[in-house]
Amino acid sequence: EQIDEVAFFLADRFYQDKFFGDERAAETSDSYSQAYIDDITTLTNQIRTLLTSPQFLFYNVHSPVEVGETLVRQIVKLDRLPAKNSFEGLQLLQEAWCEYDVATHLANRYKMVSKLLFVLQLLLGWVIIFIG
Repeated sequence: EQIDEVAFFLADRFYQDKFFGDERAAETSDSYSQAYIDDITTLTNQIRTLLTSPQFLFYNVHSPVEVGETLVRQIVKLDRLPAKNSFEGLQLLQEAWCEYDVATHLANRYKMVSKLLFVLQLLLGWVIIFIG
């Protein structure tokens, strides 16, 4: 029941602030609850769903640090990592890094060539202007 109250409060407050910032809504309705009744209901349901989801985690900043460390350990499950990497996996990783190094080297080379060509284009433009 407390979650329902919080969800309704947040949705209601959101549309209350929106109503007073929106001149068109203020002209068409007398109150924000009339103007946004369907939207308030929808947002309340969405917030309630979010707050009751088992994947929704929270941490009170006034809690002891140990509670936060425990929560982080639960979220980041390091035991999902393999105990050791296979030889094939390491070879694949080394090959990927080699391809990355080659791509970075070629990108730097093409960058320098394009800058050089741009400077030549500028110089050629100046020469044409001075000769003409």
